[in-house]
Amino acid sequence: TAGEFVNLIPSGAKIGVLTFASTSITELRLTSDFQEVSYVIANIDFQETGGTAVGDAIVTSANLFNSNKSKAVILITDGRSNVGVDPDVAIQYAKQNDVTVHTIGMATKEGGNVSRLNLLSTLDEDFLRRVSEETKGKSFIATSVQNLTNAFREIASSTEKILSLNISWILLVSAIVLLGFEWVLINTTYKTIP
Repeated sequence: TAGEFVNLIPSGAKIGVLTFASTSITELRLTSDFQEVSYVIANIDFQETGGTAVGDAIVTSANLFNSNKSKAVILITDGRSNVGVDPDVAIQYAKQNDVTVHTIGMATKEGGNVSRLNLLSTLDEDFLRRVSEETKGKSFIATSVQNLTNAFREIASSTEKILSLNISWILLVSAIVLLGFEWVLINTTYKTIP
């Protein structure tokens, strides 16, 4: 499903791939080569390591970006973090760098074993929702392949970006022009009569 997501992205966009467990690993830096992205995604495999570093994943993802263009991360996890950077610190880091984090929860509240590994994965939906809300992203829970597909489609279609514009210099120039215009009127036939 993640590989199919690549086909929904408009041409000219750049995608990177990062995996994480006890640390985060950049599998592929930002690129416009969608075939390479699909290849890397198809070859991701579970790694048995000591812990899950969600905070590291957020910080490393934010560091992949090097422009002021729209910056969005899709974080696919159960939401449990027990090693690495504190997730609250990572959320603040993403906010400071204008990175939107969309979260997709991949577990259940009851929990279950992950793939062939003997690991119990339970969902922390509250944490995933908080990450998305604080970074102005969207949060999804993938309870089926169709839910996951729908989540990817909605994320791919959300291209709206809030831009801030500093117009104080425009107001300053306008005030100077109006003062100059008033000075001209006062020193011509339109003088103020007391």
